[in-house]
Amino acid sequence: MSVTLSELQQKTAQIEAEKNRKQAERVERRRKRERVERHQTWEKLIAPIILVISILVSLVIYFLQSR
Repeated sequence: MSVTLSELQQKTAQIEAEKNRKQAERVERRRKRERVERHQTWEKLIAPIILVISILVSLVIYFLQSR
């Protein structure tokens, strides 16, 4: 059972292509996960920001009425 050089090169190229494909899939999953995490972080910030703004508006209205 002799293996020719071209068969070895072809097999090596297949293995390399598979490794590259798996690496690309891992990178894509990581990017997607980071995008979701950034979106969730922004959603967590919205409620406190709205709360602070509404408190400030309430204080301004209160002080304007008390004059």
